[in-house]
Amino acid sequence: MSPRISVIVPIYNVADYVTDCIRSILDQSFGDFELIAVDDGSLDGSGEIAERAAAGDLRFRLIRQANAGLSGARNTGLNVAHGQTIAFVDSDDTVAPDYLERLERTLRDTGADWVACGILFHGPDSEMRHSARHDAPRLLEDQPDLPLPQTYPLTDWRDVVCHFPSAWNKLYRRALIEGIRFDEGLNYEDHAFFHRCAARTDRLVHLHAPLYRCRQGRPGQITRDGSDRIFEQFDVLDILRGITAGPEKPGGAQAMAQLTTRLTFERIEAIADRPRRARFLDGARAAQAATGLPPDDRLGVPAWWMDLLNGAVPVSVVIPSNGDDAALRQSLEPLAAQTLPEAQILVVADSPAAHAALAGLDLSGLCPGAALMQGPGGADMHARVAGARNAGLDAARGRAVVFLDAGDALPPRALANWTARLRKAGADMGFARFIMAPDAPHTGLHDRPALQGREDSATGFAPRPGDTVYIHAHPSAKIWDRSFVQASGIRFAPLPLSSWDFLLRAGEQAGRILYLPGPAPKLASRPATRAFWLEPVPPADLARAVEQMAQGLPDGAAARLLVRALWEKINFAAFKDPAARAAYDADAAAAFAQYNAVDVVPDAYVGQRVRSLLNIPDPGHS
Repeated sequence: MSPRISVIVPIYNVADYVTDCIRSILDQSFGDFELIAVDDGSLDGSGEIAERAAAGDLRFRLIRQANAGLSGARNTGLNVAHGQTIAFVDSDDTVAPDYLERLERTLRDTGADWVACGILFHGPDSEMRHSARHDAPRLLEDQPDLPLPQTYPLTDWRDVVCHFPSAWNKLYRRALIEGIRFDEGLNYEDHAFFHRCAARTDRLVHLHAPLYRCRQGRPGQITRDGSDRIFEQFDVLDILRGITAGPEKPGGAQAMAQLTTRLTFERIEAIADRPRRARFLDGARAAQAATGLPPDDRLGVPAWWMDLLNGAVPVSVVIPSNGDDAALRQSLEPLAAQTLPEAQILVVADSPAAHAALAGLDLSGLCPGAALMQGPGGADMHARVAGARNAGLDAARGRAVVFLDAGDALPPRALANWTARLRKAGADMGFARFIMAPDAPHTGLHDRPALQGREDSATGFAPRPGDTVYIHAHPSAKIWDRSFVQASGIRFAPLPLSSWDFLLRAGEQAGRILYLPGPAPKLASRPATRAFWLEPVPPADLARAVEQMAQGLPDGAAARLLVRALWEKINFAAFKDPAARAAYDADAAAAFAQYNAVDVVPDAYVGQRVRSLLNIPDPGHS
């Protein structure tokens, strides 16, 4: 008698993982199945390991063959399968103990042709639940009361492409896939198989529970292969265009526009080699043009990929430089490792001397595509840096812009993640936490409780008057929508605390602000890269700058900002001797005397020394 299910497991060089895979299948709560393992010419003994893992279980069968690729191994399994239904499990993955039971019962209860389930993606350091729907990846979390199982119609090709086209995470009736085989000799073989199956049926039943456990980050995985084989995606898209042009369902052209946008995004994510990535982008644009429709983001692609397909620059990075090549290297080398290498990188010399010092530096060798330009200069450091940032803003072509201080380093996915999140939220500004020293992480907020409950939202928050007073102004941990900044007419002022002024003016006009989670930028700690922090700007100059930037802010903002500025200088400025420090303290007290210290609410980290110096009452006493 035929088993109820045939489980087909193609095996190739997965010695470290195949035991877990085989045991997860043989230990299922549902027992009426055969397990067909196809050793596709493994060189590491994977087949023998699988056989030992089966431990003589009569449901297990091992077939050995010369290497024919994943499609060939699956087809071999299909050719000998006896089950009334078919399942595929990749040999580096595992399945939940009730995987077969729940899928088989759902198939039987609904009478459907096939059933799919949610996925648990897991790697060495993380895991993520996914609904296996491109258009609603967090469906289970966003709609916890969703009835399970759920039936999705497949009456239009646009319905079909919403679903993961993976062969695994599904159970198929034999009648559905009779005569269908995987195309051999191509990567991404699941796609055509899935669409040929979808052409034969009008619905897909879905269990959103993450019963299939997909391993990520393993060396050699096809989906992370950035070699020239990645161009086979275009051959697969040609095949899919033929399938979706058939008479079975309407909406083929629109579906292909969406699918082309999605699949080319998935592939380019794997390409680290810049010339190959540029060639793939050209191919992706041509493939999109072949659909006859523009790029379509409805299957969940980030805004930066839409920008690239449309010929736009997603983000510009502006780096003012005083000619210190060591500091510049600290910023450019991490930028060269960004997963969004199409970013525009502008190094702006803040003086003619800085430009001359950098002219012989091979910027493109440090970071391909980085360009050197001349800023307008200025009488002092504040004017020079402000002018350089403004010149970079004027030259920027990116939809978003980041102002990075030389010496500061962004984590590898910062530009891609920040850009995607900013645009998805429709925000004008995003800010992140940062690391000031190995033992000094910073939340990016001077007063987190002031924004509690709003800053963590994936959609950001609409700022209230004065909210930006609580956000740290360091520019390297910010991203801005460039059109918003330019339409608002906001510039960096040639004054002390220029980045504070920029943040407050822009932030108060922003319609939406987004807090950016994830790995934090690292701020430079060498004295040469912390000139603004180390400069003992006269307290009277700080007071004038604060008074100007606080215009339009709520009462008390100017005093709070001045306390913050004086605290920074008193604690971090480089004074030439104790007498200079004592004189600065006296000037600070005099500059602050214009405010009623009793009414001042300073940042919580302002300590007793500065409070006493400025006559601010201890918060513990009335």
